[in-house]
Amino acid sequence: MTDHEYSILDHDRGRIFQYIGMGITAAAALYAAGVGLTGQLLTKWFPAIWSFIPKTLDTTLAFAVLYFLFNKFFWRLSICRRFFDFHDVSGEWTVTGTTLGPAEALQPEGTPRQWTGTIKIKQQWTKIGVHLCTQTSESFSRSASVQDVDGQALLMYSYSNDPSARARAADGLQVHRGYCELKFNADGRSATGFYFNNMGRVTHGEMHLTKAG
Repeated sequence: MTDHEYSILDHDRGRIFQYIGMGITAAAALYAAGVGLTGQLLTKWFPAIWSFIPKTLDTTLAFAVLYFLFNKFFWRLSICRRFFDFHDVSGEWTVTGTTLGPAEALQPEGTPRQWTGTIKIKQQWTKIGVHLCTQTSESFSRSASVQDVDGQALLMYSYSNDPSARARAADGLQVHRGYCELKFNADGRSATGFYFNNMGRVTHGEMHLTKAG
């Protein structure tokens, strides 16, 4: 699964860079004010190296480290997510799906068709990847966005679905594109939503997710 960039609606990512810059400034002030022992020791032990390190490199390195830590780890902290108004929907989920139409996609007696699968969502602050796997096919997200709706996360994404060789031969399934919306409960343990397919397979239905583990 290849992660891709996604948008967080009603969320200003520029604020994050502002706070990272503030953190670098504060760290530099502390260093200059009373934590200069490290610099003194490095100057004493490695004068030839330390004297040639430009301060711009210090700032660049500090920003890169703070940004990496925030993007990988810090953003998941509940205090960060509440302060910046975004959600963590990552994890593995069991899926119960129901195909609701059209008529040719239903059971022979005309009732909805049930299916099951698993969804794995990999999420960072800047990237996300959604992988749905069923007995007959698997799909990968192509674009996505997350929005806060009354304290609940709404995940909207488009995907590409690739049926297995057996499903292509036995059921006539073809590669197709689709769109899905999932609304996660406030406790982050379940979600409900809908999907529809086109460009190779015209079906639509609903999905119920339960977090595994």
